[in-house]
Amino acid sequence: MICHHGGLSRHDCFLIALPFLHLRAVVRRLLLRRLIVPAEVSRSRSRFFQDQLPLLLYTGRAHFFFRHKLRGARHVVLAAPPDGDGYADLVAMLDEQAQAGERTSSLCLFTKFDQFGLERALGAEAACDMVTGPKAAYLYA
Repeated sequence: MICHHGGLSRHDCFLIALPFLHLRAVVRRLLLRRLIVPAEVSRSRSRFFQDQLPLLLYTGRAHFFFRHKLRGARHVVLAAPPDGDGYADLVAMLDEQAQAGERTSSLCLFTKFDQFGLERALGAEAACDMVTGPKAAYLYA
């Protein structure tokens, strides 16, 4: 697991980024929440920005096709290392909150099979150390 941590505040808004649609279905079933209609997506994004919705699910597919600007995210949880420039876009959203004085963090879950995705985000040496290392968690500031 990769964790970038800047502290947690009382009113946290979590953005959970899911790279695969089948993960979204599993998480959605657990949370009993569906976003299908575009108006409902827009309404949920607005509620998330206004701190009325503490959790927002976001897929890599939605990011690839729509590039929504998800304001209000203070904490990002990645279910796997993102493909392409997804990580940079999500961290840029956190930078806006950090510049506004909010505490932010990002967490990336990974397995040994995600080494190539880790290499794209962190470089080959760091990815190899993380996949073969003895620790269960790695902290980057």
